[in-house]
Amino acid sequence: MSPTPLRVVVTDLDGTVVQPDGTLSRATVDAASALQARGVPLIVATARTPAGMESIDHLARLTTVAVCCTGALGWSFATADRLWAHFLDAGTVGHIADVVSRFDHVGFASYDGASWRVTREYVGFRGIRPRGPLEEVSLADIAAARSCGMALCIPDHTSAEMADLLLSAGITDTYATLTWAADHLLDIAPPGIDKASGVTDALARVGRSWPETLVCGDMPNDLPMLRRAGTAVAPTGSPPEVLDAADLVVPDLANGGFADTLRQLGILDAE
Repeated sequence: MSPTPLRVVVTDLDGTVVQPDGTLSRATVDAASALQARGVPLIVATARTPAGMESIDHLARLTTVAVCCTGALGWSFATADRLWAHFLDAGTVGHIADVVSRFDHVGFASYDGASWRVTREYVGFRGIRPRGPLEEVSLADIAAARSCGMALCIPDHTSAEMADLLLSAGITDTYATLTWAADHLLDIAPPGIDKASGVTDALARVGRSWPETLVCGDMPNDLPMLRRAGTAVAPTGSPPEVLDAADLVVPDLANGGFADTLRQLGILDAE
């Protein structure tokens, strides 16, 4: 763990501090409110869009900077301003669409920084519609529009298998960042963009540095920021590579564990 005092908190959402029903526990909301009262910035780093974050009660008003779309988009809820946005090259989007078009019933979604374009199959696979403006389109229509982040589902393929498929087709990290937070959903971000790059931008805006950060996360897409954290925290049940990157492994972060961890590390006063 870092000897530098921890003066900023960074957390993933789903699987980390968000409960299975999509809400925050009272203890988590109270802890986030206490951070705000103390002037400790709370940075949320998530694959969600700003509209997806707004669906979680109380979260937006307690977030200092939102790192959305796995780092590709920064958002301020206080001012309703987009702070930054990075986009995939149009040629890369087209190439990815061409590679996956050989499969039947591909679930593909693309977010352009304001609205979603999704295939009908994507909604079917996920069982939910992404929040915010949405248009159901063909795969070819997705390939024709710019994107700051995409999500891919191919039947009977794990996230790792989908990543290997795109890598074998030449979609290396020169062209896109491939990562995931669920076993059957591949996230595709612009090259060089991940949660760590987004948090770096956010830290500059709040006047903090990486050694001062407490970072909480639970999945492979959290690894870049966990590895740079002053102190990295993961819940038990995270994949082995995430647990290996953590300085502190806790039983739970969603149901009181987040608040307990902040107190344990001295960021909030003990009760």
